[in-house]
Amino acid sequence: MTLQFRKSFGNIELLRVNGDPNGISATIGSIAKNSQNGKVYRNIGGSSWSLITSAGAGPAGEGGSQGYSGTPGPQGFQGPVGPQGPQGSYGWPGDPGQVGYQGHLGPQGQQGYQGPNGSQGVIGSLGAAGNAGAQGSSGSGGSSALILLGSDYKASAGQYVDFSSLNGDSDRIYVIKQRLIKANNGVNYSYNILPNGVSTNFMSQWVIPYYVVSTAAAAMSFGSENSNLYHSSAGLDTVQFTMTIYAEKSTRRFILMEYQRHSATHYAHSYYGFVWNETSTNLTSIRLAASAAPGFAVGTETHLYKLVV
Repeated sequence: MTLQFRKSFGNIELLRVNGDPNGISATIGSIAKNSQNGKVYRNIGGSSWSLITSAGAGPAGEGGSQGYSGTPGPQGFQGPVGPQGPQGSYGWPGDPGQVGYQGHLGPQGQQGYQGPNGSQGVIGSLGAAGNAGAQGSSGSGGSSALILLGSDYKASAGQYVDFSSLNGDSDRIYVIKQRLIKANNGVNYSYNILPNGVSTNFMSQWVIPYYVVSTAAAAMSFGSENSNLYHSSAGLDTVQFTMTIYAEKSTRRFILMEYQRHSATHYAHSYYGFVWNETSTNLTSIRLAASAAPGFAVGTETHLYKLVV
């Protein structure tokens, strides 16, 4: 006996065999049809089957020929459609086609000319320095401090830097810090300090001339009248000053200056001292003056402080 066909319809199966289906396992209620004789069987559990229809057969006489087959019974109703089986595996992908040849790059076009640079805008003038605020009360036991009294910024070149409305007898000690940029016009300048606008009653001398890259200048003789802070060469110089001024009336009023000088050819670092022998008037103004205009170039800035202890 051979199983020729098998298909599931829900909870039952439909089989076609060429003999007795007993011995073939199936679900209870499944139907098997014998293709040789048309007999139909029903599964009654496991591999057991029960005949439910059979084909008729005429009696055969002894030694006679076989009778005709009986008429087959009516075909049973088609069972319900079974669930869809799982999807088969995907076939192997075909081989990729050959990559086409890469086309040649065309020649690079010529670079265009660069457009002209725009002109730089004019730098605006610096606003005037505001008035210094009133000094706060001194705290007890605190350390000393510098109080800014005024500042001067050169937005255009000028010959003078002025500070007024001072009271040297009351303030006692002033400190001036200046970044001086000399006008670059090939002119030699000298720069002086003029307390109360005057250049008289001065004694001055070099205290410690110390040059890093240059030849040392001759020291000025003690006792000569001179309020000169700095004498420039014809080239462009940048100088940084720090001056301490003991402004209170006394036998002598001292001015101590430290400066660093930078030019295209050398660098100098020096200390310079003055004595101002004016003892009868209060110090109320200070002028820093170039020997000629313009003297102080754009970018020069000067700050006046008083020392509070």
